Amino acid sequence: MKIKNGEMVCDVTTEYFGIRVLTLDPVRGFQINGETVKLRGACIHHDNGIIGAETFPEAEWYRCKRLKEAGFNALRSSHHPMSRTMLEACDQLGMLVMDELTDMWNRHKNPYDYADIFQEQAGQWIEHMVAKDYNHPSVVMYSIGNEIQEAGTKQGSWINRFLCNKVHELDSTRYTTNALNGLNCAGKRLKVIMRDVIERFDMDAKSGGDGGGSNALNSFMSLMSGEKGDFFAVHPLVSEALEESAQSCDIIGLNYLSGRYLLEHELHQGKTVLGTETYPADIEKLWMLVEENSHVIGDFTWAGYDYIGEAGVGIFHYDGKENFTSVYPERLGYIGDIDLIGNRRPISYFREIVYGLTDRPYIAVERMGHIGEKPSKTAWMFKNNISSWTWTGYENQTALVDVYSAGDEVELFLNGESLGKKAAGKKKHFTAEYEVPYKPGVLRTVAYRCGKVIGEYQIETAGEVKKLGAEQVTENEQNLVYVKVWLEDETGLLNMQEVKKIHVQVTGNGELEGFGTAEPAGEEDYFSDCVTTYDGYAMVAVRKKYPEKKEDIYIRFYAEGCEEMEIKIWERKSEKR
Repeated sequence: MKIKNGEMVCDVTTEYFGIRVLTLDPVRGFQINGETVKLRGACIHHDNGIIGAETFPEAEWYRCKRLKEAGFNALRSSHHPMSRTMLEACDQLGMLVMDELTDMWNRHKNPYDYADIFQEQAGQWIEHMVAKDYNHPSVVMYSIGNEIQEAGTKQGSWINRFLCNKVHELDSTRYTTNALNGLNCAGKRLKVIMRDVIERFDMDAKSGGDGGGSNALNSFMSLMSGEKGDFFAVHPLVSEALEESAQSCDIIGLNYLSGRYLLEHELHQGKTVLGTETYPADIEKLWMLVEENSHVIGDFTWAGYDYIGEAGVGIFHYDGKENFTSVYPERLGYIGDIDLIGNRRPISYFREIVYGLTDRPYIAVERMGHIGEKPSKTAWMFKNNISSWTWTGYENQTALVDVYSAGDEVELFLNGESLGKKAAGKKKHFTAEYEVPYKPGVLRTVAYRCGKVIGEYQIETAGEVKKLGAEQVTENEQNLVYVKVWLEDETGLLNMQEVKKIHVQVTGNGELEGFGTAEPAGEEDYFSDCVTTYDGYAMVAVRKKYPEKKEDIYIRFYAEGCEEMEIKIWERKSEKR
């Protein structure tokens, strides 16, 4: 589109859009152009890691691409409308979107949230969100709220219906849901419900984290997993609390209520169900529910990508400290399948195997510095392990090794010697566990199905760090570039155990925008030109000083005892020197 004043062109804009047909029913599930699609979903927060809440096309593209490569096909924007730049990335990379309106309605979750203005602004917010999303084919549904406290009240049911109707007035082509949490919705019913839970499971009625607001709620929710959570989920008073909202949304969205999936089909036979927020470590059970029930259209894990805030929910403590108790200097949630700088964690590979997307096995080793110690644990946490066989100082101590595989059998080798075959695959929760006396060398696994090799994976002990590796990881840069840097031995092997301070210097047409690691509890900020590596890695964000100029950017890394590394950046290209 062009705007002209006479013959003079004043402004030009190009709008992209997509055409597809969405259908929804409990027999065929969620369909795109007649093909049933199960949503392999990730919840994401708004921040872009080491650059915080800043939004650049390159940063959003990088985050979306890493999630896509990890096997996700859908994102939930939690808990706010998704940025235009992320929507553009989702359109181009083929990622489906649940766009979410807000985290609260009229009742506060925290003292300075949007509850004060929701009543007068909600209609306009929906108009803005729909106008933003309308031409983006990636958007397939809208969530009108997250864990809304008044959703289980008469007033809340009226608001829920109003918001859904408002969305459909503006956009009749997409579906609505509401991420309902039983603890939030229960309201005055909660006392009776929890009395029944406490009596049934002999729980401590005083359990819970410190403080108030979302911190206390999350701490309480961590006690509601497993059998307790399933018992809570199907309680008649929970059903009563959810009923009105479930009726007025197209899709029944449930947070941490997988125990209700089958019950919801009995109560609302014409509806579909979606896990709008679920515990990461439950993916095996959750995905089985998705695969075996046509009315369950997908699962969104909390969270796909690590984020700043909700500090310490996923940090392992071995010194008596507890999660959700504001332990300094924790600052990251640390429960993402992908860490703050874009590296996939072991649960990401486990999830990919559970999804049925790969036959390649994966090796994860419990961090040997805490062998035999009992950690704190929340329902959001998986295991404190990494894919590394570099544990200098722990020779001959027993390493706890997991092999994740879709094969019915795996075999583990240490320096060419077989440590035996073990059953794996679905019948063994996709995991074979080994106890291995640590010796430097090569740890390799082979996966079999019906006696035939279907995949291999190995990790190797790295020597002393002698140099730095670096790589530009963003694409099509216009204003921002990410460069990842890591520690290598003289042969080029990544060393995740050794720790070094890495310095960065940016010259030319660039300036430092952020520099940091995936460390969830460090005291270093993201504005310094020096950071301490975490699991061998760091990442720098560099912004062009003058975007209109096509001048080179030079990024130089150096660390004590290492060869210096320089990367030269220019339009769509980079080189190491």
